[in-house]
Order: sequence, then structure tokens, then C-alpha cells
Amino acid sequence: MNYPLSYGEHAINHFTRRRAAEKARFLLPHLKENFHLLDCGCGPGSITVDLAEFLKKGHVSGIDLDSSQFLWGQNEAHRRGVENLSFYEGDAHSLPFDDETFDVVFTHAMLWTVPQPLLALNEMKRVLKPGGLLACREIDRSSFSIYPATPELFRGFELQTQGLLATGAHPFLGGQLKELFEQSGLKNIQASLATDYFDQIDDIAGIVVYYIKNWTHSPWSLKVRSLSLASDEEIESIKNSLQIWGSHPKAHVAGTF
Repeated sequence: MNYPLSYGEHAINHFTRRRAAEKARFLLPHLKENFHLLDCGCGPGSITVDLAEFLKKGHVSGIDLDSSQFLWGQNEAHRRGVENLSFYEGDAHSLPFDDETFDVVFTHAMLWTVPQPLLALNEMKRVLKPGGLLACREIDRSSFSIYPATPELFRGFELQTQGLLATGAHPFLGGQLKELFEQSGLKNIQASLATDYFDQIDDIAGIVVYYIKNWTHSPWSLKVRSLSLASDEEIESIKNSLQIWGSHPKAHVAGTF
């Protein structure tokens, strides 16, 4: 399985800004201190470490396709004295855990990246205890807001979506999540809508670096080039427009989950 986005220091710097207080806000009121929780597709582990601190008498397991991603989380857990935490390398399509292992399985922005979301969802259901809680937060790229907006930025967003689709990713999965849960046979399904909004200088700067690097190194950008969806000149124009946008004092961007 290939990850459709790019790995590297720029990705880790971008994703370590994610915290459980925001990204798992919908889940936290349902957690008990002694729960065993799986963070599936944990990335660098910033959310994972937060959850382990929250579940003081329980245990948190984080799993990601590439172990280099969660080295940051291992170091952060050590720095904060968090010991009820383990990280694993593995594929969401075939989780290396026994049936009925976890009280809670959580995932943030992972299902949309895998080739077979229903298979991954069924795997998460398999390792969940009877009566357990499965909580997913997934992106829906059908809704997007950016300021100041330019044709180049919207063109870049369109090309990225086309490239992601060409890799086999599912960039509109957030809007399909309830139906996917129903197909998996899950019960007592609750769905909600949330927006991630960024307007702080550090966040905007990180977003610019992350997406410019993605335009150079990611599988989706390679698809854009190999399918001749855009010329090199157009791509350079889009990257330049990102830099100009990031320098605007009132720049902000929002996406839907």
C-alpha cells in the first residue's frame, strides 16, 4: 500500500501540530481512564501521546504504515513521561492485533488515504471489543475555503484532488463515512460535521512548506505530471501562488471533516 501524500521532515512538522483536544474533541467525552485505545494511522503520534496522557490507567497503541513517522511520538512520550503507550508499524488492511482487543479504535484522516477503506474499517471493527467505540474523523474535499483566493490556488486544489484520485485515494470520504459505517454493519452510528480553520502565522507557514514539498515529492503530484494534467510551468505558477498567499497578513484556509 502506498501513502498518497509525502513523507519527510516537512510532513512531520506539519502533522505534529495536530492535538487530541481539537482533532479528537468529539471522542474525549466518551473515554474512560482505563480504556485500551488504538490510534490507527497515527502518523508522528502527537494525538496518540495526548490520548495516552488522557487514559492514565489504560493503554494506547499507535500504528502507522511507516515506523519513521512515529519516532517523534516515541521521543515526545519519553519527554513527557508517558509510559502507557506503544507504537507499531503495520497496514490498516491487516492489523497485527487479536480480535476484540480494544475498547476504542480511533482514526484521524487515515481511511481516505487507503485503497480499500471498507476493508480497513472492517479490520478496525474486528479488533474492537463487543460494545466498543469506533471513532473516525475523515476529510471531505468537496468543501474548501481559502483567503485571499486566486485562480491559481483553486487550480492547484483541483489538480491535487485529481492526482489523489489517480493514486486510488478517496478525498471525499468524509461525506461518505456514515454510509461506509452502515456497510460495515456498525450500530448506533452518529455523524457530525467539523471544520479545521487555520489563520495563525506559524500554521500558514507550515501549510505553505508542506504543500510546496508535496508538489515536488508526493505520489499524487507524480500522477499529475505522468497524466499530463498540468505543465511544469503551471505547477511552478501554483507553487509561487502558495508562497504569495502565505505571505498575506490575513491569509486563512479551512477544510471540512
